[in-house]
Amino acid sequence: MELQALTPQQAAIQQVRVRYERGELPFEAFRRALDALLLAQNAEECQAVLRELPTSSLAPLAALDAPVPMPVEERTLGWRWVVAIIGEAKKMRRPWQLARRTLATAFIGEVRLDLTLAALPPRAVIRAAAVIGAVTLYVPRSAHVSVRGLALIGEVDALGEKAGGIVSFTHEEHTPATLAETTLEIQVLALIGEVKVVIVDGPVLSAARAARPRALAQPE
Repeated sequence: MELQALTPQQAAIQQVRVRYERGELPFEAFRRALDALLLAQNAEECQAVLRELPTSSLAPLAALDAPVPMPVEERTLGWRWVVAIIGEAKKMRRPWQLARRTLATAFIGEVRLDLTLAALPPRAVIRAAAVIGAVTLYVPRSAHVSVRGLALIGEVDALGEKAGGIVSFTHEEHTPATLAETTLEIQVLALIGEVKVVIVDGPVLSAARAARPRALAQPE
């Protein structure tokens, strides 16, 4: 199956993320660039955003002698929680940072996380649990993804393969065509609810807006 070519916006977002993960960009520069790229309408605007990124002549030399700096939050031993009890918790519109260990839990509500907008650590573990609600994770195609899941009465959709009914297990993996930028280990539990892990090429809401035809101006 042929891989779908990245759009200029998707390619630019991937370039910004790679520079951040190499330690060449501070998080604020990463966040501002990603915000601007989500609003870019064409390749020229994407290139203009990339040209505005700060450059550091010392970054390549520093990379030879020291490990890539990691945000303090990602060096902690604890878990970061994203929880929807009766409501919703979403990270779908703005840049954010994925911790090295994340618990995404929907009790009766909904959790939706777009990891293509996130600054990703080299390796991360995500535990996704849907009690009665739903958890959806959109993961970048450039990442190596491993999904292990257990569905008691609910349903698990792991990279397009579904498991459901009464007590079923699933184990699916995605390996990118090129060297993976990050490794995501996703552990899934669906009690009565639903958990989805979906491979995408770029920001989900941005792609949806691009696919929607613009309304024509009405004559006065």
